[in-house]
Amino acid sequence: ANNNVEIKSTDGGSGTSGNIQVNDALSWSSGTGLTLNAINNIYINKLIDASAGNGGRLVLKFGQGNANGYVTDSSGNPTTTLADYYLGANGKVNLQAGANFATKLGGEAQVEYTVITQLGAAGDESRSDAVNSLQGLGYTSRLGGNYVLGADIDASDTANWNEDGSGNKLGFKPIGSNSNRFSGRFHGLGHVIS
Repeated sequence: ANNNVEIKSTDGGSGTSGNIQVNDALSWSSGTGLTLNAINNIYINKLIDASAGNGGRLVLKFGQGNANGYVTDSSGNPTTTLADYYLGANGKVNLQAGANFATKLGGEAQVEYTVITQLGAAGDESRSDAVNSLQGLGYTSRLGGNYVLGADIDASDTANWNEDGSGNKLGFKPIGSNSNRFSGRFHGLGHVIS
């Protein structure tokens, strides 16, 4: 409730694999952060929820047993498998909008993500201030950014967006185009856009 917490896996010795597994639901709302720091992989098999109250921040550090981010075997030797984080069938991460998620693979720099929790509105792709809007990802300067979903998004309202001048509704504007493509990272964290 009052402090940031970091949980680290063991180094893969004594019969352990150096993974972290979240096998029970976890929630907090105090605005503090949780870091999961794994020698190998992180498996999120239940809900992690930091979306209520003051929210919270989640940082996933995986592949920390090898500077290149590769998984190590039971003897501590790097394999040919790159470490990662995985969401199981019941795994999901709920976060508040903003800078509340980051990842770090091995010795690489930490990657900061913007959490998206709302659809936004028609025209957000043209607005510089629509930073936490799904439609706002289409703004030119955001096409190379890093984003995750912090909640499910119902996009049914887009059926009435963007008339073409002949009375036809074109709906959600694509994020990027053939000449100016989305080149960033986008992860659902177990969420859906419907």
